[in-house]
Amino acid sequence: MVIDMGFPGLVELHIDKMSVLDQGNFLLLLLSIGIAAPFIEEIMFRGLIFNNLKKVVSLKNVVLIQAILFGVYHMSIVQGAYAAMVGVFLGVSLVWTGSIWAPVLIHAGNNIYSTTLTASSLGYFLQHNHQVNGAIFLFSVLILLPFGFGYLYKKRVAFDQSSNR
Repeated sequence: MVIDMGFPGLVELHIDKMSVLDQGNFLLLLLSIGIAAPFIEEIMFRGLIFNNLKKVVSLKNVVLIQAILFGVYHMSIVQGAYAAMVGVFLGVSLVWTGSIWAPVLIHAGNNIYSTTLTASSLGYFLQHNHQVNGAIFLFSVLILLPFGFGYLYKKRVAFDQSSNR
């Protein structure tokens, strides 16, 4: 992993911090991390921040700035780097669909997936079955992501850039 090369031990520290999740009530974690957090964060980043930034900077810069802020908001180099990359995708999904619901649903799906892997026996299974874990990763990267992006692109709506510089 790139982050681990530049910051040795940081990934292990992040994994240790996240392991506390499997000690709580799974349903409560799913509701808070999988549903409430994405809704609140999307209103904040792709709603308030995005809409205020688009008044003063170009659309491309809005997508990048809100993604960087989203990464910084997560207060960890490991999670922040990942969140910034996801933030670009969430910003683009907002632009292409013209609806806050696209990033809310994508974000919720991502958080539900990662919470399930972190805080359930499925996560333990995948950590010890690298072939299955790799197959899921490849399926996600080679199938779900391109088709999801393609679908959003085909269904995109014209974005009002009249207020952009």
